[in-house]
Amino acid sequence: MMQQITDNRCLALSGNIEYSTGCETMKNYYSFCTLIFALFLIAAASCSGEQREQTPELTEPVTPVYSVKGRFMQFNKENLTIAVVHEEIPGVMRAMRMNLRLDNPDEAAALQPGDIISFELARRGASWFVYDIEVLPEDTVLDLPANLHDPEL
Repeated sequence: MMQQITDNRCLALSGNIEYSTGCETMKNYYSFCTLIFALFLIAAASCSGEQREQTPELTEPVTPVYSVKGRFMQFNKENLTIAVVHEEIPGVMRAMRMNLRLDNPDEAAALQPGDIISFELARRGASWFVYDIEVLPEDTVLDLPANLHDPEL
């Protein structure tokens, strides 16, 4: 389908716009509109209201800090996390098995699966961090629900 527009205006050929001589004003207008539209899209994307949570630095002060007891299960060197079955933290979370990020990975080096430990637990961003890990005596009794007493968890 071909339409011809005279008087030095634009020709439309099957949906494509071609410019004849003397039509530089429309060409500039089209380029300007394209630029404004692109800038609008960039601005809309950057102001979408959705912000990514940035991981806080390990040195940032953190509150509150919880003193917790639990059983060490394993150390994941790749993710720098430990798996722990811990007692309930009243008002915060029930007793459960969790993978917790290490503040200092060296603290997990001497731990053996099944060790009863005490540690400090603090939330930073979306993660829970463990620090000040201490191995407790083997006869330490943990206050865990029956389903968490299995050492194979």
